[in-house]
Amino acid sequence: PEEVIQLDQSIANLEKTLEDLKLQRAKLFSERALVSRLLPELLSRVFELGVDESFDLLSALSLVSRTWRGIVLSAPSLWTYIVLDSEWAWRIPNFFRRLRIHLQRSQASKLFVDIDLRHVDNTADAESILFELGPHLARFYSFTISVPDWTRMRLVRERAASLGPALENLYLKIDSSDSETDDLFSVLSQPCPRLANVVLEHPPLDCVKVSMPALRHIYLLRDHCCHSTARITYPFRDIMTMITASSLEYIAFQSAVFSVDANEEIFKSSPTP
Repeated sequence: PEEVIQLDQSIANLEKTLEDLKLQRAKLFSERALVSRLLPELLSRVFELGVDESFDLLSALSLVSRTWRGIVLSAPSLWTYIVLDSEWAWRIPNFFRRLRIHLQRSQASKLFVDIDLRHVDNTADAESILFELGPHLARFYSFTISVPDWTRMRLVRERAASLGPALENLYLKIDSSDSETDDLFSVLSQPCPRLANVVLEHPPLDCVKVSMPALRHIYLLRDHCCHSTARITYPFRDIMTMITASSLEYIAFQSAVFSVDANEEIFKSSPTP
């Protein structure tokens, strides 16, 4: 009936008016909110602290409002976290887009990089990721790299030649089932004057045979359940050299086996303290 059509139209008009009024009300509250009175510089710092706690917060911040999105896009420090974990294993093309955006928007800021190549099945993709990171290695202040085998670790060494000047934290991990090797090498190829924290999960000390005068904390983990004792031992002489070469404050070993030489200083009748 015509009367019902008119009533339906009136209801639709009233609902549209009600929705507009609700939007105006929300806008008034938004304009008067205390957070909207913060200076962009202060809000940017708040965002930085939030992103430091949760990397995924960045995408949510940029969707709140046009103002917040502008602040997010103009703050290089918010784009310094680059993480490849299991969540990106099936979205490698998307990760490449994300990687390039972060490298561009972070400008000259120091980078926090955590790359797990165990979730990258294609060797070509692994090489491409390291290639993209190559020009920015000098900006890495924290670098975590996890690999499934020594083939991937050699790939990291080949692509990480310029890593070191700004590096403060280093975490190397290789799957324990493939951590044995007779062809030992150092992943780092130049001195690391600022490197303070090192964690080696299964790789031997040979992977960090460079000058580390600022080293303060080191944690070494070997899984002797998967190896022959002769191949996973830490030479005691190398350990002592590392300890005396820097002002270590904390050193920890897990499942450690040491090898010693009877000619070492410690076995002399009057060893040097």
